[in-house]
Amino acid sequence: MDFLSLCLTGKLTSNKLSRPRLLLSAGFGSLLGTCAMFVMSGVPFVLSGIVTAVLMTRVAFGKHRLPHLLRGSVILWGTGTLLGGLMTSVLSLGKAVYLDPGDETPFLPVFLVCFAVSSLLMRLTKNFSGRKSARITVAAGSITASFDALCDSGCLLTEPISGIPVIIAGSKALEAFLPSMNPENPSLRLRMIPADGVCGHRLLRGFVPERVTVDGREVSAVIAADESGTDYGGFDGIVPAGLVR
Repeated sequence: MDFLSLCLTGKLTSNKLSRPRLLLSAGFGSLLGTCAMFVMSGVPFVLSGIVTAVLMTRVAFGKHRLPHLLRGSVILWGTGTLLGGLMTSVLSLGKAVYLDPGDETPFLPVFLVCFAVSSLLMRLTKNFSGRKSARITVAAGSITASFDALCDSGCLLTEPISGIPVIIAGSKALEAFLPSMNPENPSLRLRMIPADGVCGHRLLRGFVPERVTVDGREVSAVIAADESGTDYGGFDGIVPAGLVR
């Protein structure tokens, strides 16, 4: 149930889903929840559930800023409540719904029903946010880097001289390129790219790579480094929607 709740949360928040992280978080949450049931009750039990949800969100979806982490935790709590309520509803329908009418707590068949319903919900929420991601590969000289970027139709940033679209990436994704982006001793074709956003007007350091691919398809784009630590919803940057098929 924790695994399904995490999957639903990831879909609803457009977080990048990693199966090992989801399994680790689900196991971690199940262990903490089971232990809390034996040693806590009342307000402490509720508080432990809140802390567990935050920790599970952190483990499953990686490091994010506090508002994003808290939002994911609230949604995780809600999806868990949805699945728990779903199981309670099925259990309350009566013995006729179970495979074994003599068993008062037939967990397995009820869980299978809820699993089927949850799978349907995950399919329905597949495009819930309308947001997609793309795999970006950048090459220049002997350096190559790959990262996942969020596809954003509102990203209209272009290089001011050529008008070529700009892909923005966090400094971690471009870590291998940063030493070569030194204006005093550049080994890349550097560009300064003015950008306007919620953080105001600023200049981004960028460069013209020798090759850029979006999901394996070569495109013409300039790469800009965002060194402000912006949170891209679990992704490493933003790619204009026009570059993604």
